[in-house]
Amino acid sequence: DELASVQPINLYAQTKATAEGAVLKVCPDALVARTNFFGWGLPYRKSFSDTILDALFSEQEIGLFSDAYFTPILMRPLIDATHALIDKRYRGIFHMGGDERLSKYEFGLRIAEAFNLDAGLIKPTALADRRDLVSRPLDLSLSNKKMRCALGPELSDLSVESQLRWLAKEKTNRLQLQVL
Repeated sequence: DELASVQPINLYAQTKATAEGAVLKVCPDALVARTNFFGWGLPYRKSFSDTILDALFSEQEIGLFSDAYFTPILMRPLIDATHALIDKRYRGIFHMGGDERLSKYEFGLRIAEAFNLDAGLIKPTALADRRDLVSRPLDLSLSNKKMRCALGPELSDLSVESQLRWLAKEKTNRLQLQVL
């Protein structure tokens, strides 16, 4: 939860932790969002979910970490929740994540299911075996209880299933717009 001590293990995480402290020192009324979001990326930078979907639509195998956990939240509900917290004048640190903790591998399987794609193309791999990557935590999951208490029933369904249904609907809408 938000009261747990921060223990950054790489430079990226250290700069984020330093920035949080600096922002709150200069502006104690600031809202600091810790999150791990997903959704459609930009043309010049694909998102994690884009990478998974690109592989599956291309019928290519993809390896996803079965030992790295997170609590993903789709960008749209993240934006809505952020605006709601600001409107209610909340401040301080909020963990803004989905309702479910799952591995990157499990997330990929759920994406395949939501889009009716071949989950057999997704292979479990281990982050712990990747010596070529910068040190990363195995668990990035965040408790969203504080956010849920602050926003109550106005907060949308943040189950992975619900969020992926929304993502699939957005994909359909995007394809329809491209045809026009």
